[in-house]
Amino acid sequence: MLFDEGGFAVSIGLLLAVAFAWALTFLGWALAGWEPWGTPWLAIPPDVYYGWETLFAVPVILLGWLLASGFVQLMSRQLGGGGSFEATARLLALSIAVCNFVLLLPALVLAVLAVTGVLDAEWWQEISRPGAAQSIVWFLGAVSMFWLGSLTTIAVRAAHKTRSRRSLLVAIPTVVLYHGFVLVFLR
Repeated sequence: MLFDEGGFAVSIGLLLAVAFAWALTFLGWALAGWEPWGTPWLAIPPDVYYGWETLFAVPVILLGWLLASGFVQLMSRQLGGGGSFEATARLLALSIAVCNFVLLLPALVLAVLAVTGVLDAEWWQEISRPGAAQSIVWFLGAVSMFWLGSLTTIAVRAAHKTRSRRSLLVAIPTVVLYHGFVLVFLR
């Protein structure tokens, strides 16, 4: 079903569900009074940063998906691919939704624990220091990027009927582009 025309609505639905879940996560962090780790790239005061990210989450994830889909379409055409933009967008929506879900689960659990008062702002600042917790965050980020690269390679190959190497040549810069775009707005 995900690989036929009807799968477009399913893929977009999954991507939207993950995007809205991220918005709820950021809302939880904002309500808990948490501030971002490190200096944000956007000039937003740290005490209201997650409130703004609540508003940014859905549009940024959707715009990142459209940007990545257009990039894959253009790059694949240059490398001999012949798939449609719709097929590319459908499969990338699914890929991005799955990869965001990897990071979403622990982040959403933290938001629930923060809103219920189990975790406080001091705890959040404590785990932002180098140590095991930060290593876990970096590990989950690496897993998410690996999954996005793998699933994007498969999506390019399926949508554009390209060989694995050409699909990989498209997938690697796509992952960098998508994550670079998202990291400007969401941290």
